[in-house]
Amino acid sequence: MDQIKVLYVEDDPGDAKLVRRALLSKTEDVRPQRTFSVDIAESGEKCFEKLAKEKYDVLLVDYNLPKMSGMDVLAQIIEEGYDAPVIMVTGSGDEETAVNAMKRGAKDYIVKAGDYLRPLPLTIQNVVAQYEVAKEKRRVEEALRESEEKNRNLIEYANDAIFTLDLNGAFQLVNKKFEEITGIKREEVIGKKMVEIELIEPEYSELVDQDIKKKIRGEPGEPYEIEIINREGERKYLELSTTAVIEKGKIVGIQGIGRDITERKKLEQELVQADKLASLGQLVAGVAHEINNPIAYIKSNNHSLASYLQDITSLLTEYRRLKALEDPSQFESVIKRIGEKEAEIDLDFVLEDLNKLLEENQEGIERIATIVKELRFFARPEEAPFEYADLNEELDKALKIAQHEFRDRIKVNKEYGHIPQVLCHASQLSQVFLNILLNAGQAIADEGTVTIKTFGKDDKIVVEISDDGCGMDKETMKHIFDPFFTTRGVSGTGLGLSVSYGIIKRHNGEIRVKSEVGKGTTFTIELPQRT
Repeated sequence: MDQIKVLYVEDDPGDAKLVRRALLSKTEDVRPQRTFSVDIAESGEKCFEKLAKEKYDVLLVDYNLPKMSGMDVLAQIIEEGYDAPVIMVTGSGDEETAVNAMKRGAKDYIVKAGDYLRPLPLTIQNVVAQYEVAKEKRRVEEALRESEEKNRNLIEYANDAIFTLDLNGAFQLVNKKFEEITGIKREEVIGKKMVEIELIEPEYSELVDQDIKKKIRGEPGEPYEIEIINREGERKYLELSTTAVIEKGKIVGIQGIGRDITERKKLEQELVQADKLASLGQLVAGVAHEINNPIAYIKSNNHSLASYLQDITSLLTEYRRLKALEDPSQFESVIKRIGEKEAEIDLDFVLEDLNKLLEENQEGIERIATIVKELRFFARPEEAPFEYADLNEELDKALKIAQHEFRDRIKVNKEYGHIPQVLCHASQLSQVFLNILLNAGQAIADEGTVTIKTFGKDDKIVVEISDDGCGMDKETMKHIFDPFFTTRGVSGTGLGLSVSYGIIKRHNGEIRVKSEVGKGTTFTIELPQRT
């Protein structure tokens, strides 16, 4: 793995020496996966001299620098667009200043207090890793934009699979691109139905069959996605659009266009995963809070357990004296000391409290394990095929993660209906729910309520997520599903709702929003019972 190049901007030679030693040494208890090289700049001016000559992976900037302060250095680095994350280094008691630095663009901060040098290598490695993930995310986004432009050009030059069917669903014509995509020669196709050439994956066969019947009846329809396995055994994703062929006012067949979107699907899956990581990034502070709570009382309980162990050890010492007693005349005095010791340490209370402390510690450990499990479930890439899932359960999973953001300031009303399971990518729908819940939490400034409803309507499953937050004006609502549109400034990616929109569309569903300034927002998601 590549070495991490660090530039430490510090005017105190002693501190600079300590940090260099901490990063270059190899301790047994803290072993980062990557090694470090460390350069020192004694001032802000020296910092920019080095930046003009060298490329660094991360910058540690001391807040209290002479002449040019750490905040000045941070501002100039951001203004000049230097491609490396900045970690602000502050003295003890300067946490507020450090947090302010993060608002100005720093990626993390370090407080010179306690044993701050020991976790320093891992802190720097994590910041660099997160920064690299963000860069990769931007690359994927750019690749997706380029892919969409390429697809538009392909459509312009008719470089898609084109075919026609008769009223019985048999192929009448296919083009060269159809042959290339499917690997099937046209002479093998003409006169046969789709089911006879075993091209479409079984889970999509009914969808295509129903679409063709609708078009024969003259009913409109939207493009949709299907999966096929070509003759080479390759899985291909097609966006299929069909229309009725009309001659002399009568429907005489069906024309279809199948666009190969395999590469786009791969990029979309990468973007979906990148958006998951962005959502998790928003929850880091809340998750840390949730984990710190049980850790705090486990630590406190351990202090009590150590004290109780010392007391019980001293009592056992008295019992051992009694066991080793050779002079019977001393028996009563030893028994008396044992009784005094039991009263002194309040033995009954200690024994009772020991069980409570152990139970509390176990609860804390299980709580931490649950939080980690929830985050790992949400962050994993989606590779599984469509499966049946309970949307009420998926909403609960998203709520568990969002709760770290809601904390005690937002009340959640759950009005779940008895709904059938839906054929879907469960974790992708959980991601949609989480994006909407996080937006709801951010729309509520202080305290408020989020209401979640699920119910059946005709042949659809409906999910409504409402908040009583600040709401949106009509102009904002026009753009909320646009890629990269955000109302949260530099803290927003502008991808959450855009990705959510794409996920719902790929599930052949609909997502709508109603909002009023000062009164809140409602997102409505409709999914077919069988997608």
